[in-house]
This record gives sequence, structure tokens and C-alpha cells, in this order.
Amino acid sequence: MRAGHSRMNSPWDGVKLHYINPATGGYPMAAIAPFLQLLSKGFKGKPCRSTESTVFCVAERRGSVKIGRQLFTFDPHDVFAAPS
Repeated sequence: MRAGHSRMNSPWDGVKLHYINPATGGYPMAAIAPFLQLLSKGFKGKPCRSTESTVFCVAERRGSVKIGRQLFTFDPHDVFAAPS
């Protein structure tokens, strides 16, 4: 697996790196699209909607996220999911 394209400093995603299968240029697995995101300290993302579900694995720092109308806080090593 290698890094593919990235979106730099998006107001929705921060810096988002997309991993790709180097043999096909597509997703490493048919139904899973892995990404790595860097949200700078103090990042406040813009609201967005998506048809895809997302599982987040927190590597460093603490923060909070609003999913629907509920606010969730997270710490390093937390794992949480956001439904579509």
C-alpha cells in the first residue's frame, strides 16, 4: 500500500492522504478506502454530509466532533464511527 493523492488544508478535512493499491491504482480493498488525516491544533472543520460511514482511530491529541446533533469528545487511541 502506498500513499496516493492528498487534499491539502481543506476546510472540511484538514490534510487528508488517500492510500492506494500500487498495482491497480484503486482502493487496497474493494469496500474499504483508507485515509490518514492531519487536523492541526485548533482545527475547526466545516459541517459536511456524506453517504459513506467512517471509522476514526485517534493517534494523537484530544478533541471533539459533532455527529448529527450530538457532541463527542475523543482522546488518543480512541476509536469511533460516524454513520452515513
